[in-house]
Amino acid sequence: MPYLYNGRIIREGRSWQDDAGIKHPTTWASWSDAEKVAKGLVWQDPPPPPPAPTPEEILQSARKAAEMDRFTFATAAAAARYLSWDEAAQWAAGNAIPATVQAVIDALPAEEQGPVMVDVLARPVIRRAGNLMDGIATAFGSTPEEMDAVFGIGVEENDLPQQPLA
Repeated sequence: MPYLYNGRIIREGRSWQDDAGIKHPTTWASWSDAEKVAKGLVWQDPPPPPPAPTPEEILQSARKAAEMDRFTFATAAAAARYLSWDEAAQWAAGNAIPATVQAVIDALPAEEQGPVMVDVLARPVIRRAGNLMDGIATAFGSTPEEMDAVFGIGVEENDLPQQPLA
C-alpha cells in the first residue's frame, strides 16, 4: 500500500502538499524513513491477499457461469446419448419436451408445471446451474461431472465432441 498523509494516499512519483501548504517534490519517496515520518507520512501495509478459492468454489463458479443455447444443449445431450436425435431436434426447435425432461417437470407441484413447461420450451438458453438441471441430469442417468462435461466444465476444448455440420 502507499504512504498516507493525514489519511490521504500519497502516490510515489507525484508531488503532494501538506496541511501547511508546503508542496513536496515528486522525489519524496527517496527520503529516508525518518524524513518521511518527520513530514507526517505513515506507511500502510497492504491487506493480505484473499484466500485462493477452493476447488469446490471454482467448480460452483464454473457451473454458475456455464450456459449454452437450447440447440447446442440438445445436440450435446444427443451426442452424449441422453436424448435421441429426434428428441434433440424437437427440443432444439422448441416443438416438444423430451420424455425424460417432461418426467422431471411432471414431478413438480401442479402449480409449477405449466410455467416450467413453457420456460423449458421457450427459453433460448440452458444454464448448468438452472433450477431443473440437477433433476434433468438425474433423469438422464448422468453424474454431476458428466453433466459438467456436457457444458464443457472440467474438459479441455479438444476433448469435446465435434458437432456435425448442418
